[in-house]
Amino acid sequence: MKNIVARAVELVGGPTRATVLTGFSAAQIYNWRDQGFVKDAAACCLLAEASGLPVQELAGLVRSGPDGRWIKSTATSCDGVISDSESDEPLNPLAGATACAA
Repeated sequence: MKNIVARAVELVGGPTRATVLTGFSAAQIYNWRDQGFVKDAAACCLLAEASGLPVQELAGLVRSGPDGRWIKSTATSCDGVISDSESDEPLNPLAGATACAA
């Protein structure tokens, strides 16, 4: 199953269209795809808006626990290694996420 970044890139028309949309290089688009989340907040919002996919999921967050809080996913990247930045620590919802829809 493809990760959400790969799906978003497909939905916006491929890596070239994603580079034009976000202003980032194709290499960076591929890096985000391989990592499974978009690190840049603005690019994350742009991809979410253009693809119709949830910005929180593109940012690497998942709903967890009884209260449904967004937490950083512990999903591994394509190489199967969990990076140091991935943890189960609760995160606040993306404050700028609602700005994408505006």
